[in-house]
Amino acid sequence: MIIGVGYDDRLVAKVAESRNNARKVQIYGLPSLSPQMYQENLLRASRASEAVGQGILNIYYAPANNPFVNADLLQRIIREEERNNPITNLYLCPLATMAQALGFILYYLKECIDKPVSIIYPFCNAYPLRTGIGIQRIWKYSVELSPS
Repeated sequence: MIIGVGYDDRLVAKVAESRNNARKVQIYGLPSLSPQMYQENLLRASRASEAVGQGILNIYYAPANNPFVNADLLQRIIREEERNNPITNLYLCPLATMAQALGFILYYLKECIDKPVSIIYPFCNAYPLRTGIGIQRIWKYSVELSPS
């Protein structure tokens, strides 16, 4: 299970508990979208650490605003994990920024269509947390998809 760790510690705990016996890898956004976000993200993720449990293999870092670097990092992580232990089921959990989630999706579309890979995203009935107010920046990404 590869978790793109975001602000919502309850969602991180929920996905980690749903696959309790899975080996887990976490990806944090660094550099973050703003200076305080990285520390806040670590504090919130520590709340979910009991649910994530002892199964954490590694922690990685990728820019919170670059989906292409995130997709490349996923590719490297999975190749490294495959060398150590065969992966029979892979769970991708994009719970971080939208740019990081786009990176997970790009990786999935490029590498995982015909493999035993699932994207896990727990939906909530309500979402009370506010991680930001207003718009600070807008990133525009160009993605061209072509049939394989």
